[in-house]
Amino acid sequence: PTDMEEVKALHSEWFPIRYDQSFFDSAASGKILSLAATQTLKDGKEIVVGVITVQIGSELGYEDSNAVLRCSLFELDRQLAYILTLGVIPEYRRKGVASLLLQKCVEMVKRSASTRCKAVYLHVVAYNSSAISFYERNKFLLVRRLEDFYNIKGQRFDAFLYAVYINGGQPPFQWSEVWDCVARFGQRTTAIFDRFRAKPIAH
Repeated sequence: PTDMEEVKALHSEWFPIRYDQSFFDSAASGKILSLAATQTLKDGKEIVVGVITVQIGSELGYEDSNAVLRCSLFELDRQLAYILTLGVIPEYRRKGVASLLLQKCVEMVKRSASTRCKAVYLHVVAYNSSAISFYERNKFLLVRRLEDFYNIKGQRFDAFLYAVYINGGQPPFQWSEVWDCVARFGQRTTAIFDRFRAKPIAH
């Protein structure tokens, strides 16, 4: 976005968390990827109606990496993209603007990070049911619930971690998957031993 003062004002309206000047400086310089939806009014004035910001980095730089990505011994330079903010002014909500920004964001991440970026993820405060429904409609998967993640005006709130996987990325193993693997291994091992026991011994 070019009109950073307008973007700063919108962030103050949209979010309970306050962002410092370094955040907006990073967005303006390109260190944080940012995308804006604009509308030209009848008087010719262009206004910002929606903004999304996202940061791409090595998975080693994210505390959430183990919660987002399945462990891999073969890919040692994977990246993650974290959605920092997404907002739309009230008059343009429920008109597809946020979904368009989100879709363009994922496309932008794919182009910017090549195939090394394996997931785009974010946190949603647990009481924000409309945001939860929005991300689920846009094919984001619920990965984990994080207790007391947010501190908003001195009060602690849980967060949900949502992710969409790209370039072959996969969510972490669930215990049910681990037990299924163990069970399948046990079945195969039993079948092999049964086969040897059933084979007649030649004299």
